[in-house]
Amino acid sequence: MADDAELHARLRSHLDTTYGTAVAQLTRLQAWNPFVHRVDRRDGSSWVVRAFARERAFDRVAGDAGVLRHLEELGYPAERLAHESAVSMMGDRAVLVTEYLEGAELDGSAHTQGALAGLLGRLATLPSDHGAPARAAGAWGGDPEHEGRPREDIVAALEILDEIEGRVPAAYEARSDSLRSQLLRVDDLDGLPEGLLHPDALPVNAIRRPDGSIVLIDWTSSGRGPRIAALGWMLDAGRAGGGMDSDRGPDASTVELVSRHLGYEIKHLVAADGPTVADVNVLIPQLKPGWEPVTEAGLADLLASGSHVYVARHGDRIVGLTVMVPHRHVPGLRYHVEDVVIAEEHRGAGLGRRLLEFAMQDVPGPVLSFDLRSHARRTHAHRLYTSLGFRSSDTT
Repeated sequence: MADDAELHARLRSHLDTTYGTAVAQLTRLQAWNPFVHRVDRRDGSSWVVRAFARERAFDRVAGDAGVLRHLEELGYPAERLAHESAVSMMGDRAVLVTEYLEGAELDGSAHTQGALAGLLGRLATLPSDHGAPARAAGAWGGDPEHEGRPREDIVAALEILDEIEGRVPAAYEARSDSLRSQLLRVDDLDGLPEGLLHPDALPVNAIRRPDGSIVLIDWTSSGRGPRIAALGWMLDAGRAGGGMDSDRGPDASTVELVSRHLGYEIKHLVAADGPTVADVNVLIPQLKPGWEPVTEAGLADLLASGSHVYVARHGDRIVGLTVMVPHRHVPGLRYHVEDVVIAEEHRGAGLGRRLLEFAMQDVPGPVLSFDLRSHARRTHAHRLYTSLGFRSSDTT
């Protein structure tokens, strides 16, 4: 396909022959991609047509359509197929048609990243154990020869190094060797929790609808794979927009993104009500069996005292809690970390770490230090606290 004019002519002919639709105008949607177009039709609403590389098999594109059909059945916010036979062959290229969505492009703000993380988290909870949603995914998907699990990205990168071997300038040989060594050590994420994922959930692949909702588009190579692969790609691509401090580690917004992707929401608790009190009272026996249940008035007093209460929710239920108690000394502000508890059935997922990271970054400052007390027998908790920077002493 030499140029847009030739491609447009072929697309018009194909859409007319295959779908019986008259094309009023074709508009390239991405400056860098000559094969994705908006189709304004004389006889109906607008479509998006994607013509894929010759190397990408029809079955793979049909798999994309299968995932989209599955998402539509479940009411997930994704683009919709434009026709019951949405995949066809235009010569030696597979073509997919979807409905065009009116809306605005997303920015790279922390708010946008949070919204995308929420969509990925919701996606990971959907059934994906059969049909197209069960196909292997997690790799970027832009290379037809390397679709599938994340290890395909590693293999693709090593093949590029193989292709240029012997042609690398002497000044860059050490860097090339180092890169190869690093790629051979990269974790392929096998064995980590899996779910349905969008492998390229970046702002450029999402649309903010006029009603404010966000819809993910371009489901090429979607399927089932390690959930962290999709989130990691999104966060890494969004680093330039903030959310990571190389000296302090992840900030509160980044911690929240990771937690939301795994199905948790961490928040600063600001009000006491009946359901909140009931959830907290379920956790209290894990802190100390002899403690009396908290009342709504008692929790309200705690919130008004200057202490900062942080909770982790899973669905509508609070499954984690910690309290940050401020103490002002001559050198500055310190916080005592109190009442760290995670519901037993949610332990082992790293929620305690994310809860504390979020709280320590979110409390008002500047903060001189944090301290806590923990029983000597709580060895697992001590490993967590040590990894967060706490050091043991004779009084903790």
